[in-house]
Amino acid sequence: MESNMRSGTAKPPIHISETDYALIASQAMRLEATAPDVAEMLLDEIDRAEIHSRDELPSNVVTLGSGRLEQAWVSCFAGGRVSVVSIERRQQIHQVEIGGKPQGLEIHPNGERIYVAVRELNQLAVLTTGTPSTVLRRISMPGGPARMAFAPATDAYTDIPFRSDGAFGHHSRSTARVE
Repeated sequence: MESNMRSGTAKPPIHISETDYALIASQAMRLEATAPDVAEMLLDEIDRAEIHSRDELPSNVVTLGSGRLEQAWVSCFAGGRVSVVSIERRQQIHQVEIGGKPQGLEIHPNGERIYVAVRELNQLAVLTTGTPSTVLRRISMPGGPARMAFAPATDAYTDIPFRSDGAFGHHSRSTARVE
């Protein structure tokens, strides 16, 4: 295994799809004129990679474009629901009745949940990302939640929903309440 010159530790193996190899190589070629050191690093990394067809790629490997671009989640403020839209088909494929006036929404970094600020009901609705999506739970959010962001989890807190009154609260995992 190749060693990492900076830290003296071995570099982890790289598994990459044929498609991603081509995309990264193409990007590296474009960077050669403006950022030759970055281009060289990219090419060095993909040159040591084990290349797989998409069908043979190990299941624990993340590929470029494997994120959440298959579906868009849209909060429908006036309709009291969240719509799920297929990016490929360019059409709505599902609706989740939320009630109130859903405003901001955010996908959890692990991709398993969608958090929706429901201003009129003073709630944060937690949805599954599967199709059909369902409401898992509702978290009381006095002050009319409007937007939210995620921060790295600590021992005490996780999600950080922002409220319309300018204040914010932490959702405590231990008490399951906003504090």
